[in-house]
Amino acid sequence: MIDAMSSAMSGLQAQTLRLNSTANNVANSQTEGYAPSQVTLAENEQGGVRAQLQKPVNGTGDAQTAENQTSKVDLAKEMVDMMQTKQFYSANLKTVSVADSMSGDLLDTFA
Repeated sequence: MIDAMSSAMSGLQAQTLRLNSTANNVANSQTEGYAPSQVTLAENEQGGVRAQLQKPVNGTGDAQTAENQTSKVDLAKEMVDMMQTKQFYSANLKTVSVADSMSGDLLDTFA
């Protein structure tokens, strides 16, 4: 079983990767031929969460064709993703705070 602090820390790391991916997508929203990356989240066997960055593969095989295409970034989707990331990040920070407080209370009990 994984403790609350480790679980929350893995969640914070996963959300950091999501935020970086979203920021990169938004920054490249006007780049011709840019396809947005995505982050998939999965549960670790030991608990916590694992994040994996997925970059799209350009299937055209022709660099000239990719340059002439418009960006495939949906800014509305990216903003929703950013708001979700903020909420998940805040929840994980609260978990760290509560776990820290509980550890302190437990140590005070034995002191």
